[in-house]
Amino acid sequence: MQIVKIHRKYLINKVNVLLFIFIVFVEILICFLSIKHLKLEYNWFEGKIAFTSYLETNLMYYKLVVINLICFIWGNSFTKNANSYHLLVTGYQGIKLKYILSKLLMLIIITISLIFISFYLMTLIGVLCCNFVSINKIIFELFINVLLICIIYGLLSSVFTILINNQYACFLSSGIFVLCELISDSFNDIKLFYVFFPGLSLNYDLCFGIIHLLFISIIYVFLVVLVYLYKK
Repeated sequence: MQIVKIHRKYLINKVNVLLFIFIVFVEILICFLSIKHLKLEYNWFEGKIAFTSYLETNLMYYKLVVINLICFIWGNSFTKNANSYHLLVTGYQGIKLKYILSKLLMLIIITISLIFISFYLMTLIGVLCCNFVSINKIIFELFINVLLICIIYGLLSSVFTILINNQYACFLSSGIFVLCELISDSFNDIKLFYVFFPGLSLNYDLCFGIIHLLFISIIYVFLVVLVYLYKK
């Protein structure tokens, strides 16, 4: 419990809180602007198309901004300076495994909270301000998809930062995600790439489903733990 409190104190810092506020504020702005555009572009009979367009607009925001910031938050938390608070933990060497697992758990909780708030606002604004948007299975599946993608690339960012020990190493994982999006048109020729570096889309074209994303997340958790425990 003491370790969790220490993680919470140092991970929920001023920089991260400002990033959270920024993400939520821009999400709200995008939702209102998107709805305004939809009302001008589509009529009531084109509700399904408008709903898809609304989700795609928000999805683009996650691709361009949110995933990059999540990678920064995860990666930056493992730099030498940001992780120096481990010196406050009594008997750190003896509980190193517990330390890294609890830190990953706290980062996952932070990510879940951020993505949940964003999706909640997206859905709430959509339902209240536009009759094209409704709460359904698509939104739930997209939420899980976005969340797992953020966790996967956050874990990758952590691995790169631990290995390289540089605050900019976290952007290697977001660079891989960008590469994934750039080569998405050639998906049929490079399926193996998406096995380990899944992409983000409404129709799962760039991944193999939620079970696949869960499996990859677990693999990368083990990878972070191994790298952290054995990196001198």
